[in-house]
Amino acid sequence: MPDTKHISIAERLKMRIMAGCYSVKLPPVRELSKEFNVSSRTMTKTFHALTEAGIILPSARGTFIAPEFNPITARRLVAIIFPGPPITPLAEDKCFNALCSYINGIGAQLLLCGTSTDQHQDWISALNDARVEGFIFLYSSITTEIAQMLNQRRIPYVSCNWHPENSDIIWVDFDWESTLNQLAEQLIRRRIKRIAVIQSSQQDEFKKMLYSAWNRVCRRNSITDYGDGGENFDGFFEHDAPPQAIIALHPQKLADLTERYRQSGRKFLTIAYGKIGEADSLGFVGRDWLLLAENVWNMLTLQWKRQLSSAERTRRLKPLIRIIFDFDMLT
Repeated sequence: MPDTKHISIAERLKMRIMAGCYSVKLPPVRELSKEFNVSSRTMTKTFHALTEAGIILPSARGTFIAPEFNPITARRLVAIIFPGPPITPLAEDKCFNALCSYINGIGAQLLLCGTSTDQHQDWISALNDARVEGFIFLYSSITTEIAQMLNQRRIPYVSCNWHPENSDIIWVDFDWESTLNQLAEQLIRRRIKRIAVIQSSQQDEFKKMLYSAWNRVCRRNSITDYGDGGENFDGFFEHDAPPQAIIALHPQKLADLTERYRQSGRKFLTIAYGKIGEADSLGFVGRDWLLLAENVWNMLTLQWKRQLSSAERTRRLKPLIRIIFDFDMLT
């Protein structure tokens, strides 16, 4: 007698998907196997059945829900906001391209806008009237006043890689701990284990978060922890065993440090987070842009999921990606 257990499980999973129980991706096979109390083999057959039905889309980054079966994200119109015309050409903007790539894969609609922070009430209202259902703010395009307005109106939004000081906003940053760990592993392979970090942010909460991440990297890799660095990095070299390398998370920090200690005759390797022209520095770009885009989208879907009532959990048609390059549309 053929085993048909996976068919009933596939139907249950389909009902969950259509009810909005999952945001963008299904949990891993192993996790769902435990939840449904079946073997991994049965759950794998379930995934195959859902794939053949066009409900899920397997990929190297996980098992995505097909846009037309996802009541949370399908047909959403999302605005990506720049602070005026982009300084970096869009073709070279890794953050923007990662967001476009990820959102294109989800099947939502995309509206690109360049705005100013002045008269924000007018352009937010205009976009909201145009059925924009979510905002992604890049760089310095969001302010405390804009965030307050969006919070009051309960309009889903997320700020990407930007956090105004002393503000209560929804934001997503890069995976700093993974990046710092990659840097540390590269240095350890070069037999460098005395490493210090200089931070560039003036925001206390961000400093605490970044130092906590670096502290965990130090413990994981048995690296000497020189403290949180900050502005006063002279203390690094008052240590019994001064650092062999310093990670500077801002180009200017690296330039200042390199000049000061080059004059003093101290020898150490300086590492910048990005491209630096100094001959004695190691350029390193470790930002996982697609992961950042995924985290940004997940933050939006979490807000949509909270808003979604049972009456709205219906099947929707798959939309086409729509990018509008119009920086004067709101003027």
